Amino acid sequence: MSAKILNRIITGYVPVIFLGQRCVLYDATSIIKYECDLHYDAALEEFLEEGILSKADLEKILIERKIWKPEFDEELKVLNSKIVEAQKMLPALKYKTIEKKNVMILIDQHRKRMDELNKIKVLTFKHSAEYLAEVERLRYHFFSSLTLNGQKIWKTWDEFCQADGQAIMTAMSDFSDSHNITETDIRLIARNEPWRTMWRTAEKQGGLFGKPSVEMTDYQRALCTWSLIYDAAFNSYEPPSYETINNDDEFDAWLNSKHDVKTPLKTGNPKIDNSPELGVFVDTIEDVHQVQNLNDPATKARLAARNKLIQEKGCVKEQEFSDVKQNAIMAANAKTEARKYGP
Repeated sequence: MSAKILNRIITGYVPVIFLGQRCVLYDATSIIKYECDLHYDAALEEFLEEGILSKADLEKILIERKIWKPEFDEELKVLNSKIVEAQKMLPALKYKTIEKKNVMILIDQHRKRMDELNKIKVLTFKHSAEYLAEVERLRYHFFSSLTLNGQKIWKTWDEFCQADGQAIMTAMSDFSDSHNITETDIRLIARNEPWRTMWRTAEKQGGLFGKPSVEMTDYQRALCTWSLIYDAAFNSYEPPSYETINNDDEFDAWLNSKHDVKTPLKTGNPKIDNSPELGVFVDTIEDVHQVQNLNDPATKARLAARNKLIQEKGCVKEQEFSDVKQNAIMAANAKTEARKYGP
């Protein structure tokens, strides 16, 4: 599915069936977007003058009829804050699989509740002047960018307005329902192949999308923006894990905090706090393996030797470990050398 969406973004157009014929609707360029914005402003002003209610007016009616409560606005703010706070917890839970899973479930529950509340307004706002003006914006986009066999279907706005209105609305509805690209879709493409290779090649050779950057569509611009963000993450001094990169909530939290799990937790005990070793709390055996893999090869070898000795003898004092013995010998030799050459 992501490959299909990528091709959709690169080509900058989508096929649309209009009056039984396969037409092509091009994504709006900056010029077309500006013209659509002007058309929206004029349509909105006209609808308000005709007495069609604005979103603000409709919201007042919802409150009067007790369909919407002012407390819902506050609840939306609280839910959003809770999601942000929960996301901030994720980097510290990298090796706490169970706890991280619970936090992700909580984030999902908050989002579902926000969707439930927003739907109350969305259904009502479809009758607002702003919504109808958005329909007019899309109509102007169709007029400006819908083509058949490489040619614009309508030469003038008047010609478009005299065309089959029902057929146009049907084509617009099919387009809106079938070809919406979300930020989640774009982020998935931006961090994976085959786009990563296309992106890196374009950096060296140029020619991305075959047009100047000012002529990029909104989708193309968003894809470039997220590609730059992931570039920064991949090339950072301590890049996030692939697991974090592939989880939007975790990656957002990493972007915001740059939290490093290798930063030791202070216990108040100088012997522990000043130790060269670091303990990380975990939930599962899989988490243990992830933490152990953070060690360098020398440390892994030292731990393997210690584990082997423990398995052989069962009970071992710290002084019996070969690496501890070696460190003690090196420390004694250093003292001897200091006495030999010291004052």
